[in-house]
Amino acid sequence: MAKIGYARVSSKEQHLARQLQALNGVDKLFTDKLSGANTQRPALQKLLTYIREGDIVLVTELDRLGRNNQDLTKIMNIIQAKAATLDV
Repeated sequence: MAKIGYARVSSKEQHLARQLQALNGVDKLFTDKLSGANTQRPALQKLLTYIREGDIVLVTELDRLGRNNQDLTKIMNIIQAKAATLDV
């Protein structure tokens, strides 16, 4: 079991510092600097490929993972299908 962190800001001008501080101590960290409108974000896709059974995916806020309920549900279903869990 590993703790896997995911942090995202919407643009390159924004800073990840607050999220990174909150995710301090995770075993692996993935970050994106892209709009949440696109679920094909490179680091998110790598995270979804990387996670294994028993892993815990950590985000500071659900809106960092997906922009709307449909996106969040899709991503959470992928996490669940890999027998991992999501924690905020």
